[in-house]
Amino acid sequence: MEIRKLVKSGNSSLVVAIPRIWIKRNKLKPGNRVYIDDDKNKLILHTELKKRKTEKKEKVINVDGKREKTIWADIVTAYLDDYYHLIIKGKELKKHRILVKKTIYELVALELVDESSERIIAKSFLNFEDAELKLLIRRVDNILRSMFIDCKESAHNAELFLTVKDTDREVNRLSLLILKLLKVAYLDKSVLASLEISESEIIKYWDLNLHLEKIGDRIKNVAELIHKLKSKKKKDFLKFFSKVEKMYLDIMKSFYTSSFALTDEVYNKRISVVGELKEYIQKNKDPIYSQIAINAFNLTTHITDIGRVVRFMS
Repeated sequence: MEIRKLVKSGNSSLVVAIPRIWIKRNKLKPGNRVYIDDDKNKLILHTELKKRKTEKKEKVINVDGKREKTIWADIVTAYLDDYYHLIIKGKELKKHRILVKKTIYELVALELVDESSERIIAKSFLNFEDAELKLLIRRVDNILRSMFIDCKESAHNAELFLTVKDTDREVNRLSLLILKLLKVAYLDKSVLASLEISESEIIKYWDLNLHLEKIGDRIKNVAELIHKLKSKKKKDFLKFFSKVEKMYLDIMKSFYTSSFALTDEVYNKRISVVGELKEYIQKNKDPIYSQIAINAFNLTTHITDIGRVVRFMS
């Protein structure tokens, strides 16, 4: 046994030198990765990521006597719980077949593999070792940026709402995939290591992901209604909506850079933006405008809640 001292590195880290003989035996060089298992008072070092032991769990979902919302929730729950095989069956399957197949198609890496009159079988093909959580978050962010742009353009072209609506479906698909990765990573250290995040960061990305999904919903709702506004009201709202968009861009920049200063700037901006929104509502008693304004208000709430993720979970 060798005894080594911990040495301070930076403001919050402690480092220890790895024995030279172990480095030589494992042919390691600067820049190589090592993987650490935390086992109470022991740290176990690996030169290779341990492969995940997959338990091919099976889930049977009976649709008889259930409402469609419950059937949808049962399938999604089984997906998030990482069941390998899903068997959806029942005498009433015929009337729910379209919903069941649509739900399967909308879940990433879940494929329909067999179908008969009384059962549908789906199988998970998700490879956790290839999953890139931070890239998925970036992808959702980029989709939302495009949704803001399409939403503003839908004010003059009602058909663009269909584009926004379809894009929001992709946000929902990726959001559920991210939730699945984080849920499995919480229970499986090998998945946590492959995602390259810490246990505490599971909470950070879980919270962020939920807010991003809600932002997509709100943009979709605005896009559905904005073309119905009269010309002057439309012009006024678009100016306001651009400010909300800028808040979103700034808060995501603060997330990527861990900038508290930028987060606080967005907090302060929300006060004036919400004040402006209340003024618009008082001037415009149109029920359509009220619906749009409520969605815009909720947008600012989810945006500043991401600021809390930056502030309190970084």
